[in-house]
Amino acid sequence: MKKQDKRGKTGAEREMEAGTDQERREEELKEILSYYSSMTSPSSQENIVSMMQEIQELYGWISAEHKEMAAEAAGVKLSVIDCIMKLYKSLKPAPYRHRMTFCTGKKLSQGRPKSPGHSKKRTWD
Repeated sequence: MKKQDKRGKTGAEREMEAGTDQERREEELKEILSYYSSMTSPSSQENIVSMMQEIQELYGWISAEHKEMAAEAAGVKLSVIDCIMKLYKSLKPAPYRHRMTFCTGKKLSQGRPKSPGHSKKRTWD
């Protein structure tokens, strides 16, 4: 079974609706904002969080422009959106990238290895 979003559309259906990636994103953003603004209680925290999660899924993060658009769609002040984003740490206000480095050498508990060959480092982006 294909995964559907809250509006009942699959990824393939969303892909066919618009041409380029940027146009598709803009069209999808308009659809998300329209959907949530037409709800009976667009300003409820649950609906705002769902809307923000969909926007983040679309762009990978939530820009200041997207926060303003979401606030307008929900009929709330921008400060409400900011508070919700602080409360829900999974909502990212910037396109963060993290680099994690782990040392997997045998002598880590005894301090620094004597030579670089004793330690293996792995890095993920």
